Amino acid sequence: MNAELLSMDKVLSLVFALIAMSSFIITTFLYIRHTIRNGKKPQEEAVSPYKGRFFVRILPEDGQ
Repeated sequence: MNAELLSMDKVLSLVFALIAMSSFIITTFLYIRHTIRNGKKPQEEAVSPYKGRFFVRILPEDGQ
């Protein structure tokens, strides 16, 4: 095999592509499994208890 064939940037891009694809596949699998088990989307469940509460924490309490 050539030394050019396994240059460092090609190896790094291959590793990055493998990590990206595997994380996408795992996330999709977990999303589908959660949707099948619970019958609703994870976003609705995660957002609904905190609606309108984030801005209260960001703003200062004394109004300055």
